[in-house]
Amino acid sequence: RVGGIASSANGLLARFVPTAVFDYALPGRIGGRGVMLARFGEGDSAWVLGVTHLSLGVAARRAQLDFLGELFADHPRAVLMGDFNCPANAREMEGLYRRTALMPPPAALATFPSWEPKRSLDHVFTAGFAVRDYRALPAAGSDHLAVALDLDPDRVREAAAAGETVVYGDAARRETLVAAGVLRAAALIISYADTASSLKVLH
Repeated sequence: RVGGIASSANGLLARFVPTAVFDYALPGRIGGRGVMLARFGEGDSAWVLGVTHLSLGVAARRAQLDFLGELFADHPRAVLMGDFNCPANAREMEGLYRRTALMPPPAALATFPSWEPKRSLDHVFTAGFAVRDYRALPAAGSDHLAVALDLDPDRVREAAAAGETVVYGDAARRETLVAAGVLRAAALIISYADTASSLKVLH
C-alpha cells in the first residue's frame, strides 16, 4: 500500500528462471514503493533486471533514483524498467546515469494516459545491451501503455572484448551524453562526416 491510499506492486514474468530474486523498499516520505531485482545467468554472462515504480514527487523520486544508482552501480549488464513518473531526460535522472552504466532509452515514448498518450513516464534503461525496436504497446486494463523492445548483447560485448568502453545510444540526446560522462569530460570529439548531425549533438 502507498500511504494507505493506493496499492502498488512490482511483478516479473520470465521464460527463464532467475538465479536469484531480491525485493527492496525504496526511500520516501510515503512508503509503499519498491524495486524487484532478478539475476539471470552466472559468471561473465550474468545480468540483472530491475522492475520499479517511482513516486510522484520530485524529492522522493530523487532519493529513490539515488538508491537505484547504488543498487545498479556494480552491474555492467543490466535492465531497469518501470513507471518512473517523469521523462527520461528529467534532471533527477542524471544521478542514475552518472552512477551506473545504464543508458537512457533510444526514444521518448508517450505512454500516459493509454487512451490518449501525451506523457513519457514509462521507460526501459539498459547497460551492456544494444536496443532494437523500442516501442509502446497497449496493455490490457492499464491506464499506461506498455513498453517493449528487443535486446542485443552481442554488439556491445564484441566492442568490450576489444578493450573499448561502449556507450550505446543517440548522441543527439542530452541524457545519452550525460550517461556517457560528458559532464566530467575534458574534451568532446564529434566525428560525424555530416555537419548537420554534428551540430545537432552540440545543441
